[in-house]
This record gives sequence, C-alpha cells and structure tokens, in this order.
Amino acid sequence: MVKIKNRYYVVRILGADVEKIRKGAIFAEIMRLGAEMFGDFGFAVLKMSLSIRVQDEDIVVIRIAESGESHFSAILPCIQKFANQPVLLTTIFTGNSMRSCEKRLIRERRAELHAKLAEARGNAAETRKIQQMIRKICGKPARIFEEKLDFKKVLQDSNSTVLQDAVTTTVPITTVTQKSTQGSTVPITTVTQKSTKGSTVIQQSTTTGRLSTVTQKSPTKLTTVTQAPTVTQAPTVEEAKQVDRHYLLKYQLLVCSIMLIASAVSIISTIFALKNLKNAKSALIRLDLSGSRETS
Repeated sequence: MVKIKNRYYVVRILGADVEKIRKGAIFAEIMRLGAEMFGDFGFAVLKMSLSIRVQDEDIVVIRIAESGESHFSAILPCIQKFANQPVLLTTIFTGNSMRSCEKRLIRERRAELHAKLAEARGNAAETRKIQQMIRKICGKPARIFEEKLDFKKVLQDSNSTVLQDAVTTTVPITTVTQKSTQGSTVPITTVTQKSTKGSTVIQQSTTTGRLSTVTQKSPTKLTTVTQAPTVTQAPTVEEAKQVDRHYLLKYQLLVCSIMLIASAVSIISTIFALKNLKNAKSALIRLDLSGSRETS
C-alpha cells in the first residue's frame, strides 16, 4: 500500500468582501488557470488531489499532492480574481499536515486579536470582549497590557471579599412558660426563630418541667461567617526539578539493579560452562588413556 504525500498551503486572500467568496469559486479559478498554463496534463494533476480543506474568512487551507506542487506553486501568483472579484493572494505557511496548518492558523488569529486589543485599549467593553475571545483560543486570559499580579495580594483580596459577604442576622430566642403552682408539672414551649440569607425557619418544641415563673430571654446576635475557599498553590520550578531528580534516581537505581542481576546470571552461566568443559576434558583424557591401554 502506497501513501500519497500531500502538501498544505495556508493562504490569505486580500480584497474587499473576501468572506463572501465560496470554496467552489476558488477551486474553479485554480483549475481554469491550471488548464490554461499547463494544458490537459496540468489540469489532470491538479484535479487528482486539489482540495480546499478550510476556509476561515480571509484565510484558506489548500491541499495538493506532492506530484502537483510545482504546478500549484506556479499558479498561485497568477490568481487575480475569484468569481469576478479582484483579489490578491499571499502564502502564509506551507506544511506537511493539517495539524501544523491548524497551529499556524491559530497563531495568526491570536496575533490579530492582540493587535485589536492594543487598538481598543481605551474602550473597556471592547477590551473585555477581545480578552474573552483570546481566552477561548489559548485557554488563558490575555495580560499583555496589564501589570503582573501578586499572588499573595490576590489571596488577601479574595479572603476579605468572602468575609464581607458573610451573613449577619439577629435571632430572637423566646421561651414561653405557663404559670403554675409550686411543685406542679407544666408544659414548657420554646419558640426559636432562625434567620438565614433569603429564608426564615421557625422551630417550636414542648417539654415538661417544674417552673413557677415566666422567663423571657433577650435576643442574641449570631454571626455566620463563610470560610474562604482554600487555594492550592501550583508547585514551583524547584519542586518540579526535585521530583524529576527523584524519579530519575529511581530509574537509575532500577537500571543498575537490572544490570547487576544480568552480570550475576552471566557469571553463573560462565562458571557452569567452565565446569562442563572441565568435565568434558577429563572424560576425553580417560577415553584416550583407555584407548592407549587397549592398543598396548
């Protein structure tokens, strides 16, 4: 089985309203120029492997086999229009795989977003929007025009914010008792009102005891403090190097132990081989002696 090697071209289209250009128009113009410049042979070579793989606004990724790369590279500078729309093509990148072209395309778009971020530095809404787009591309927030953040300061700010958001409520606790004569048993009803953020819960309980007076407790102030979330700090470079050294030392010890075991096995096998050789020599000597005695 023969694998056909392909080449991928990342090309930028310069012109007005390039987003409206379709893949079919690009393919048709390349094939027309191929037939005009190289005849039926060039048309057949391009037709066999030419494909518009990706079209991302003004950037397209075109695939061509290595057999037709020379024809395609000669056609690219001659393209002046797509569907009667004047354009100009510039080659950004040439690669052997779609993965490499995808990386280059992401790099180009990220550079464009960084340039737009520099232009929209005074507009907060536009800056936030562009930063979100950059975060979607690379997975990290853009901090190009921002100062370096102090990790300890961020932790202190987050802790103070959490403590400010803590709920402080006043919970009245009222104990209602029923008057009775001394020594008699009466029911005691305790009404407790608990107030949380956004909800109120009233609990009532009845017990039996001996009371002679009515008591009422004053409201008490309860403060609920939400504990700040714990932040796990990423390992430093030195810690990572220590871990790498530890695993490297383990690997070296393992390799040394394997080599020692192999050398011990080879020594033992050599000793057994020498013993067998010695036994064989003694056997041959005995045979020679017995043969000489018989002849004599």
